[in-house]
Amino acid sequence: MKIVTTVIAALLISGCEQSQDVATVKSPPSTSPATAPTVAPDISTPDRALKSYWRAKDAFRKAQFDWQVRKVPELQSLTNKISIDIKSLTTGDVLSFHEGVWKKAYEQPYIHPDEYSREIEDIKQDTESRATAIVRVRNSTPIPEGVVVSDSDKKRRDEGERLKYVLEKDSSGWKLAQTYKFEAYPASLEGKDQWRKIFSAPVEHKHGSAKIYINEFVN
Repeated sequence: MKIVTTVIAALLISGCEQSQDVATVKSPPSTSPATAPTVAPDISTPDRALKSYWRAKDAFRKAQFDWQVRKVPELQSLTNKISIDIKSLTTGDVLSFHEGVWKKAYEQPYIHPDEYSREIEDIKQDTESRATAIVRVRNSTPIPEGVVVSDSDKKRRDEGERLKYVLEKDSSGWKLAQTYKFEAYPASLEGKDQWRKIFSAPVEHKHGSAKIYINEFVN
């Protein structure tokens, strides 16, 4: 009788341990494709249109990178949707540039997108259908391990660079028409226009490896 009782007790203890093991089993990680945040373009005012443009650009680069890494069809559909959002937010040379980029979007080697912080320093409506924004853009991507940054590069990264955005209003709302980058020319070139136009036609461009500089084409 004592042997039977001992066996029953052992079985009960074993059953409890198995129940505890089952309760602590974690569900496998989700295999659903990563998705970029919804852009929801708002072109009702110049500042809202500009912020929508940035969201769309960042979302497009993230979705494009994810697709190139994982080749998930849903991600390609997502980049196509975001490109339509960007089209609704741009006009003129900026629109022409992006249409050229989209044609080659899936042929380029993938590069993990840099991160940027953007601070609107000034924005004003010049006319009824034209507005200008001055923005300081900084590369906020973590500096890669092992990369040595000089004092001058650290200063440039901390200070960022200035971009000027020109927005135009049509019947549907405000859209980005052009971007300019401020160039600090030497005193010998005083009088030269220090705002260099960015968008004119699709061009090849490189990303800075030390995460110091900004890429004006993605801002």
